[in-house]
Amino acid sequence: MFITILASDEASTPSPEAQEQKPSKNPAVARCIAAHNKALEAAKERKLDEYHCYKAARHAYREAFPPLIGRTNIREFIACVGYAMLTEVVTNSEGARLLYAARVASQVQDNRSHRARQKSAQNAPQSAPFPSKSAPLSPENHG
Repeated sequence: MFITILASDEASTPSPEAQEQKPSKNPAVARCIAAHNKALEAAKERKLDEYHCYKAARHAYREAFPPLIGRTNIREFIACVGYAMLTEVVTNSEGARLLYAARVASQVQDNRSHRARQKSAQNAPQSAPFPSKSAPLSPENHG
C-alpha cells in the first residue's frame, strides 16, 4: 500500500487557523513533500518493492531539507523535520537527532550574531565624552 504525502488534509475542512498553518504554505516543507512524492513515483515506475520505494522517498525528503545556515533556513529545517515526524517519514529518534542538530546550529548562529554585534560596537566611532563640569550659564540664557 503506497501512501503519497499530501500538502493539505483533503479528507476534512480545516479551521481557518489550521488553513493558515498547512504545510504547503511553507515553501521548504512543500519542496520536501514534492521531493518525497516524486521519488516515490519514480521508485514505483522502476517496479521496486514497497520497502525500497519508501526508502527512496524518505531519502529524497531528507535531501530536500534546507541547509542549517542562517536563521530562516534553520526555522524551515525544523518545520520540515516536524512535518516528517508527523507523517512518519522519519522516526521519532531520527527526528530528535535532526532537531538537536538544528538547535546546535541555532546556538552557533546566535553566538555569531552576538560576536558580530560586539565587534560592531567596539569598532563604532566613540562620541566625545561629556564635560565633567557644566558650562556656566551666560546672562543671555539665564533669564
